[in-house]
Formats: sequence, structure tokens, C-alpha cells
Amino acid sequence: MVRLIIMKSKHLIFFVILHFAVVALASEGQPTYSFKFKVNGLSNTSCFLAYHYGDKKYLKDTAKVDAEGNFTFEGNNPLDGGAYLVVLPDKSYFEIIVNEQNFKMETDTADYVKNMKITGSEENTIFYNYLNFLISKNNEFVKQQENFAYESSKEGELKDINDYRLNVIKNHPNTFVAKIFQAMIPIQVLPSEKAISDSIFRKQFQRDHYFDQIDFSDGRIVRTPLYHKKLKEYFETIVSKNADSIIASSDKLLKKTEPNKEIFKYTVWYITTKYETSPTPGAELVFIHMVKKYYETGKAFWVDPQILEKIINRANSLVLKSKKTFDLAIKDSTGTCRKLQDQKSRFTFVYFWYPDSPQSQQMTLALNKVYQKHKENDLSVFAINMGNNSSDWLNFIQKYDLTWTNVYDYNQISALRIKYDISATSVLYILDINQNIIAKRVTPQQADEILSKLIKQKEKNAKAGPNRPNKF
Repeated sequence: MVRLIIMKSKHLIFFVILHFAVVALASEGQPTYSFKFKVNGLSNTSCFLAYHYGDKKYLKDTAKVDAEGNFTFEGNNPLDGGAYLVVLPDKSYFEIIVNEQNFKMETDTADYVKNMKITGSEENTIFYNYLNFLISKNNEFVKQQENFAYESSKEGELKDINDYRLNVIKNHPNTFVAKIFQAMIPIQVLPSEKAISDSIFRKQFQRDHYFDQIDFSDGRIVRTPLYHKKLKEYFETIVSKNADSIIASSDKLLKKTEPNKEIFKYTVWYITTKYETSPTPGAELVFIHMVKKYYETGKAFWVDPQILEKIINRANSLVLKSKKTFDLAIKDSTGTCRKLQDQKSRFTFVYFWYPDSPQSQQMTLALNKVYQKHKENDLSVFAINMGNNSSDWLNFIQKYDLTWTNVYDYNQISALRIKYDISATSVLYILDINQNIIAKRVTPQQADEILSKLIKQKEKNAKAGPNRPNKF
């Protein structure tokens, strides 16, 4: 039976991956793939064959180990190419490249890499020569267990490693290892005068050429840790943190992925799940865009119809929420009704939290520091207890002297969870003086950064003179 090794997510969209990640069981007949291993030091136990899929690992096969350490993974359907793992009984593993469907490998438990002997696999011969080269440069790489993602922190070592990879690309251009090494080549900004003097040009060049070394016609890249790593770095450090830029970059990237369905669906899944509940301001707009353009139109062909309906319904509900203004009237600890509309501050934090949650408590204390820092700039907080225990709430606000507006929907009659899309985690909104939403689902640190920028801009505008427009 095929089982998942790793599956951690509370979000709806994650389950979409199950519809394209799980591999079908082999049918009856002669084996099409056959990987024979001998690991000296093992006997009368079991080993497992797993594979990378993005940043997850999934179990593919199980093999019995005989008294002499021999075991074989085999099946009737060719295995999809990619980086696989041979997992040993103690949960340690060594990686292999699957491209050829028949080969033999022998090693021992003393040192899997150094003592590896390979027969019938050019890919794994190149790969293990590379691993031994890395060992000669820095033995610490073995501890990282992400061999394709390894990069030295020393400039000299990094140059040697890049030169080694380039040599493999030159001498073995048709191998999958060469394609992986090609994808690892750092982005080089053109050495023009404009590039040297213009930081905006350099950033735009990086954004436009970040994936130039990826062969988007080859879906095997998804079955390595590398593609996920590049996606993560691209959206977290290369793309600007605003919805319009994220959407535009996403569409351009997905256009590149169209030659291969496997890369296309993983990229769609990654972007959609990343921004489904991301704290990035405007993230829900990215999520809505992805659903409207790729799910509602049938381009997300791998999604089960029932799950597809839930995804579309969630996006539609967020469309409505994104257009609604806040309308809150909730009682405080004395039974007095407090209205959000009565907050006339330049900035207002609307904060939904759970006093009985340690994580929510930590966020609340962090938010209080931001409040203390900016309250003199006319900041107020409207904090709503979303928990089920009034004593925890009262004890916490008294212990930490939370002097902002504290309210609690005792009877849970206002349907706040549905109305404002509140899950079991704290949620923070920032409103301006007119109670328009400045930012949604931000962390205290992000809130601090946003307010600092807005306050600094206001001070700059004030110094510019009375004719300068004031936005708040």
C-alpha cells in the first residue's frame, strides 16, 4: 500500500495535492523497474523507497532485506524520474536518482556515500561522484541531507562547486543530474552600467530571469527539493509584497510552466495554498485570482469536483468579505456595548484573539508592544475575545494591563468567525481614520513596519509644506 510519509496542513487547499501526488499501485506482470541494493551491516529487516515531491516526501515501495543485506525495489510500471530516497530501518537514508529503470548499488552502514558502488546507472555514478566531491570540500554537507540544495558559505568553495556542476553540464548534457545543476546556476545580472547604478533594474532583472535555467518541459524537477525551494525564494524575496505584483508574477510564471502538466499543477497548488491564509497584505486577492483564473476555468484538472466546489465557495466568500466594512458592536467586561465605529483614531487595530491559546497570548503581548510604541501617534485597539472562557480573558488582560478596548461576544451570536473569516488563530486588521482597511492578516511586526512607514510619510509630507496632500 502507498502511504504518506509527511502530510501536515490545516488548510483546505492542501488536500488537492493528494489528487496528483499519490502513485497508483503496480499491476501484475514482469517488473519494469528493478533497483537492486546491498547494504553491508543490514540483515533481516525492511527498507523503504520514497520520493521527493516539492518539500514533502512520500513512500513508494517496501522491500525485505535478507541476511546478507540484499533487497530489491521493483514494479510493473516505470517510475517517474526524480530524486528518490532509500530509507533504512533507523530512518536514515541515502538519495538516488531515478532515470534508468534498472541498476544496482552497494554500500555499507559505515558511510553510505564514500563506500557506494554503482552498476548500470550513469545518473547515480555522476551524482555520487559529486557527493564525494562535496565531502572533499566540506564534510558538513552530509548532515544537511539536502544534497541538491547544498551551497557552501565560503566563496572559494562555492566557486569550486559551481565549476564542478558546470563541468557536469558540459560533459553529460543529456542527464537529469545536468538539468538539476543547470537549475542551480545563480542568476547573473548583466554587467552593464545601468545594472551597476540602478537597483530597481537589478531587482527587475532578477524577477524576470529567475527561472531562466529551469527546463519547464521536464516534470522531473518537481520530484526534487529544488523546484519548491526556488518557488519559495522567488515569492518571499524576489517578488514585491503587494497583490498586483504577486498576481502578475504568478501569471507569468504559470505561462512558462504550461509545457508540462506536472510542473503547472504543482506551481498552481503552491501559489494558491501559500496565499490562502498568508499574512501578506492583500494575500486574499491573490488567492481569489488563482481560484477565478485556474480553478473555476477548469485548468486545475486534477482537483476532485467536490473539493473544487469548496475551493470556489471559499474564494467567493472572501470576495464578499473583502468588500465589506467592519460593523462591530460587542459588550466589554462590564456589559457595556462598545462599537468599533466609535473609535475615531488615526489608526485602529482590529484584533481577534484566543486568550486560552499560548500562541495567541504571545501574539497579544507582541501586539501590546507595538501599541505602546505607537499609541502617541493616535493608535487605538479594538480587541475581540474569540475564545470560550471569560475568566482566562479577564485574568490575562488584567495581568498584562491591556488598556485598549477589550470586548467579548459571550453568546457567540455575531457569527464573527464566518463574517470575518476567523479561524483558530489570531487575526489582525489595520484601519485608517475612516475605518477603511489598510492591511489584513498581518503580524505585530508587520503592523509595526506599516505604521512606521505611514507615520514617517506623514511627517515628510508635513515638512514639505501646507500644499502637500495629506492622505490621513
